[in-house]
Amino acid sequence: MVAQVNNTMKQLALLWLLYGAAALVGCEKLSLTPTIYSTPDAVVTAVELLEVSPEGASARIVVDLKNKNDEPMPLKLARYRLSLGGEAYTGNTKANATVPARGALTLALTGAVAGAPGAAYDVSGSIEYQPPGEIRELMTDFKVPLPTINFSGAGQVTGTPKQVGRLDLAPPPAPVEQAPTPAEADPPTK
Repeated sequence: MVAQVNNTMKQLALLWLLYGAAALVGCEKLSLTPTIYSTPDAVVTAVELLEVSPEGASARIVVDLKNKNDEPMPLKLARYRLSLGGEAYTGNTKANATVPARGALTLALTGAVAGAPGAAYDVSGSIEYQPPGEIRELMTDFKVPLPTINFSGAGQVTGTPKQVGRLDLAPPPAPVEQAPTPAEADPPTK
C-alpha cells in the first residue's frame, strides 16, 4: 500500500514537472489547461456459450461501451474475470478498438470455463483507454498508468453452443449381435 502511494506521489510530481517545463519553455503545443474527458460507460449485456466439450466451455462476454466525449477513445488492454459453473477464468487481452466520438462500440471478450446454457455467471473487469492530448502522451511515455473503464455484471448464460466431442458420460451402447452365418451355424462334422 505504501509503495502504491509513493508511486502515485511520484507520478503527480512528474506531472507538475511537465507542466512547469512546458510553461518555462513556452511550448505552445502543450496546453496548461488540459481538457477533462469523461470515462466512457461500459455495460455487460450478455455472456454467451460458444462451444461445449467434456473439458469445459468457451464463452463470449459482450460489453457495450458508450463514449460521451467529442473525441474518440482508443481502447488498449482489457483485464477481466468470468465465474461460471463454479470455476473462474481470468483474462488479459489487447482491445485494439476505438469507441467513436459521441458513439458506441460492442466489445467481445472470450473465456474458457465449465458451464452450460442457463448457468449463472458473474463477470468483472476493466479496460484501459488512451485519452487524446499531448500531456497524456507524455504521461504515457513516463509510464503513468492509463485510465480505466470498469465493468461488471451477473446473470444467466445464453446461447446455443456448438458441441465438440462426446458430452455424456454414459457407457457406449452394446454392440448389436449379428445372426451367425450358415457356415458358423452348422459347423462341418467329421
